[in-house]
Amino acid sequence: MAVWSIVKYSELGIDGRIDPEFYRPGYLTKRAKIEKANHVLIGDIAFVSDGIHMSPDWVEEGGVPCYSAKHVKDNHFVLYEFGRISEKQNKSNKKTWLKEGDVLLTSVGTIGNCAVVRDYILPANIDRHVGFIRLNEDSPISPYYLSTFLNSNLGRFQTLRLATGNVQLNLFIDKMITIAVPVSDQSEEIAIATEKAYDLFDVSRSLLAEAEGMLLDELGLSNLELPKAKWNVRNFSETRTEERIDAEYYLPRYYAIFDVLNKKGCSRLNEIADVPIKRRFKAEKGEICNYVEISDIDVSNGSAEYTERPFEELPANAKLRFKGGELIISKVRPTRGAIAVLPSLGNKAVCSGAFTMAEIESPLREVVMVWLRSEYGKMLLERPCTGGQYPTITDNDVENVLIPNLSEPVAEQISAKVRESHSARAEAKRLLETAKRKVEEMILEGK
Repeated sequence: MAVWSIVKYSELGIDGRIDPEFYRPGYLTKRAKIEKANHVLIGDIAFVSDGIHMSPDWVEEGGVPCYSAKHVKDNHFVLYEFGRISEKQNKSNKKTWLKEGDVLLTSVGTIGNCAVVRDYILPANIDRHVGFIRLNEDSPISPYYLSTFLNSNLGRFQTLRLATGNVQLNLFIDKMITIAVPVSDQSEEIAIATEKAYDLFDVSRSLLAEAEGMLLDELGLSNLELPKAKWNVRNFSETRTEERIDAEYYLPRYYAIFDVLNKKGCSRLNEIADVPIKRRFKAEKGEICNYVEISDIDVSNGSAEYTERPFEELPANAKLRFKGGELIISKVRPTRGAIAVLPSLGNKAVCSGAFTMAEIESPLREVVMVWLRSEYGKMLLERPCTGGQYPTITDNDVENVLIPNLSEPVAEQISAKVRESHSARAEAKRLLETAKRKVEEMILEGK
């Protein structure tokens, strides 16, 4: 396979790009395929801009969510750890107010992730690391088709090719508008399938919220007002038992949760699950392994992705072999909620040693997952944390975390909603992958 191209000076185009990466043979082949097909340029069918360029005016209460590149993924959003800008700054940047149907495109760092704005993330604004594409009313394509195209190989090669920079890539507006998008009789079919996938993501998200609501209602935590006091008085004997003297460990809000759990009944995780599971992982050089690390956990829904890597390229912390069905809990920054049930990925499946892995049967497995991902469960994981900017907990901390005891019917209902949520999400992902393949077949194979 050729890794070089010969390009005439007259073919450099208006950009005058002379960097060899711009003229990779694969890029030129794909570009020629798109240009041969019926296509439009984004700048001809849409208004394109990016987000707020000034420094964000963050506020702790109120304000408006401001999303960045890390929140936009492949046809979905991960809405976690976003800041809120002041109402004043938001009102002074009306041009970047998001609207339903806008297509967001990451333009700094990880280039080319794309998703369609839905009403559940609104109102919201964006920073300068995200571009938005607002299609004209007479646009020949749907935002859902555009998003799937941009997430496909035919879209990503263009966003990467047009990006500039060394240490950190940037995709500027004047390059976004030159992206070529093929249009065919299949465009509408692809758009419909993509929108259906988004609808299934909505269903999945609603089911998880219902499961958590059911759990908190059962415990009487739905309307619990936690003490806001930042001080507490405890006996010295308790500090000796706990072997902790840091004030944060004894905040009143933790004791308010303990009171509820003690009244309703609770167990430590190691009383209801096999934890921690320490299956050592072994493989041979050259074998392809399925690896799950902390960044593979979608904290917005508790799903686990994975990457395929040769054994010799696995990080040193790839230690825990899993079969599928185990519950993993991140010991690093546990308040993020990186907690998930592992999928079945074959004999060469391994996850990071930064997780505590537990084996627990349904319906308790889903109950534990929902509880530890809830506001109150994450507080219980927060309490034993040590460290400042990079707080961590230990396996011992996880196995001793308190889990509420629920009646079997309630536990079954919660488990059923979680399983249904995961099924809806899996079907959504299947639809999106199929849609992307159709985009690529439509152009590369002339279908």
